[in-house]
Amino acid sequence: MAMYEMEIEKLEELTERVKSGKDISYEEADWISQWVVPDGIARKFSKADLGEKIEAQEMQEPLKRWFNAVYEAMCSGRTGAFKNTIPLYYSSLTTYIVLTKCLSKLKPFEMAISIETSRSFFDKLSPETQSYFTGKAEIVKNFNIAVKSARACMAERIGLNPKDYLLISEGEKAVICDFTYHWMADQKSDREGNLISELRRGGKAEIKASVVGNVMYQTDTGHVLVNSFSPNLYYDEAKHRLCWENYFLYVFKKDLTKLKPYLDFSENTLVNMILSSDRIPQSEKDPLDGRKTNSYPFASFRLVKIATELVKEEILMSDLEKEIQKEKKTITDSDDWIDIIR
Repeated sequence: MAMYEMEIEKLEELTERVKSGKDISYEEADWISQWVVPDGIARKFSKADLGEKIEAQEMQEPLKRWFNAVYEAMCSGRTGAFKNTIPLYYSSLTTYIVLTKCLSKLKPFEMAISIETSRSFFDKLSPETQSYFTGKAEIVKNFNIAVKSARACMAERIGLNPKDYLLISEGEKAVICDFTYHWMADQKSDREGNLISELRRGGKAEIKASVVGNVMYQTDTGHVLVNSFSPNLYYDEAKHRLCWENYFLYVFKKDLTKLKPYLDFSENTLVNMILSSDRIPQSEKDPLDGRKTNSYPFASFRLVKIATELVKEEILMSDLEKEIQKEKKTITDSDDWIDIIR
């Protein structure tokens, strides 16, 4: 019997199963993934646990046929455990083209290298889903309560349905939202002189992001911070480090209503409110005022707390004004009908 004959036969059977419209199990997805070997770039720069992979040239053509079946299934709108076999980085020239096509069909949530969440959200997860955060196969635990993976669609595998979440922020703003949430939750924000270091490189958008993060903490908004693989940067020698630093913040759809007024709030209005407020010491205002300093802006946690209250008050006033205008219109419409009847 030729080497790997049984393995090739098994892979061909799984390929035909997907072609017929059926799915595979996650255990079978794990078996397939052992044959896909991450390349040197991934081994050098990735922080994910790549594990021990089996490199077999004989399996390359069968793998190409497998991923072609996966791609065709995705094109038809199907989803399932078969997508969990897609590696987020790879080196084989045999499978390079088809894997590139597979990745093009995935959304950021599905290309998560890590999925971080808050302790309060973690505590609400089922025991089975929690187990993925504490060590299993390619998944490891870190300080931020994160699941890490070198394969696509890990969020779905651990029971986080992408359909339940909406994207509210990305990039540095997403990190600042999550950062502020966690520091507020840790009750460390009252320490004198404790600054949000990320804001020293930011501006109005980052100040607003910190306010949104504080509101998320105050309303206990269920959310996940996803670090998503970026295949378009992977083989760009000057940018390949950045392909592992693409952050996206998702919240529960049901929580979006309470966050939306803050997400829509004008950044310029927010900074102007801070600068004109008598609740904030001038020493904390000056770094935010481009007319008085050339340094990058920063904000203390006290400033973020006060800014959040200012925005909250403004939103309440706006809602009240809308309600008054609505009542006036109702009265006016009623008077018009009275005049018509007369």
